[in-house]
Amino acid sequence: MWPGRLSLINEGKTMRSFLYSLLAISILFLVSCQDGGNKATVIYFTEQEVSTEPYETRMFVTRDYLRIDDGKDSSGYILLDRKKQIINSVSMDDRRILVIRKLATGIGKDNTLVHEARLQDDQPPGIGGKTVRHYQLVTNKKKCYELFAAKGLLPEAVKALQEYRWILAGEHARTAASMPQELRSDCDFANHVAAPDRHLHLGFPVLTIDMTGRQRQLKDFKKNQQVNMELFRLPVGFKSFGIQPGAEGAS
Repeated sequence: MWPGRLSLINEGKTMRSFLYSLLAISILFLVSCQDGGNKATVIYFTEQEVSTEPYETRMFVTRDYLRIDDGKDSSGYILLDRKKQIINSVSMDDRRILVIRKLATGIGKDNTLVHEARLQDDQPPGIGGKTVRHYQLVTNKKKCYELFAAKGLLPEAVKALQEYRWILAGEHARTAASMPQELRSDCDFANHVAAPDRHLHLGFPVLTIDMTGRQRQLKDFKKNQQVNMELFRLPVGFKSFGIQPGAEGAS
């Protein structure tokens, strides 16, 4: 066999080997992308309101969704579609879905409200390798939140919760607009309308206690968990409704 012919054969084998390797890498990449689509951060909380027993809640966070439930897949749940910026509150018993769309609050900067985040001297234990800081969040010299927050912990969850609270702020603003000024609580207005995500700017909330005594405490979290994507789909055949025009219809 001529040397030139042998060289061409070897080059052909090398090229085929390279293409096979490239194909294998591409397949692995596609598989990893598909697996990544089924991964979520799962966060567990213990919550309690004044004069009630504590109860558990759970959150699933992905790039596209935030789901909040009580840990029972058959009960009702809240689903935030992060791409569409729509909250769906699903009632399994009633077979209905309350739809809340993002609205401008119409508030802008309220010069009657003065917000402060007062860092406290104590040193809470860290979590997930992050330092936890203790703050008191104050509006017009009234304490609105007792907050323990970990800066840099679960940043995607923090972002999802900020989106969630700003969508709810539009609904709260609608109610606040019809409320006489003398009946409006500065803390309630700050927490739910004017600055609904101010506590999240300080980090992931490990423990929050609001002015009513309601508290939420982080119990555990797990990253990159394989989850069933059906958790992020709305049930078929449920009636959807909402206060906002155009929110009604069948799901």
